Amino acid sequence: MRIAVQQGGFRMAWIGLVEPGALKATPLVSEGVEQGYLQQIGAALANREEDPGPVGQALRQKKMVVVNDIERLRNTC
Repeated sequence: MRIAVQQGGFRMAWIGLVEPGALKATPLVSEGVEQGYLQQIGAALANREEDPGPVGQALRQKKMVVVNDIERLRNTC
């Protein structure tokens, strides 16, 4: 994550954990400026099958998701 932020130009990077059967993602580590974003991630994911955001995408696709423009993403979700 440090490389993504310091050398890759990302403003923030994070890794989270979703336990089997859990309805929330728990941020484990982060790097960069997050401005409260990670507190929002801890919200319930009851609609994760329909969630258009990056956490919902990651859960459906079972792989990491990279968001290059989080501000634009917020305006479309």
